Amino acid sequence: MDNDLEITWQQLPPDPEHEALIRSKAAKLEEMYPHILSIRVSLTMLHHQHDNSDIPEVHITVMVPDGEVVASHDSHRADDGHPQDDLATAIQHAFHKTESQLKQFKQKQRSSP
Repeated sequence: MDNDLEITWQQLPPDPEHEALIRSKAAKLEEMYPHILSIRVSLTMLHHQHDNSDIPEVHITVMVPDGEVVASHDSHRADDGHPQDDLATAIQHAFHKTESQLKQFKQKQRSSP
């Protein structure tokens, strides 16, 4: 799976801890659905100048035979104006969404003739 996992860091430097988390979550997806062809993870840190805060965005594309599953998590601001999630939490939320969508995709494949 390592050869089929692509991690893109945009507006933030690569981080070994976040990469390890992504690799762990990707391995879990492959256990659930062994026919995954590739996983692309894009991490972006949006900087908002008006309050000097960074907001993480995580986008995941999973290529499978006969389709793809796409999920994103864009961290929103809490009531105090700061981002609700740090990058690790945003990664976890995005992979949770991906897992749910992959389960739905798997169900559709089972139910189609």
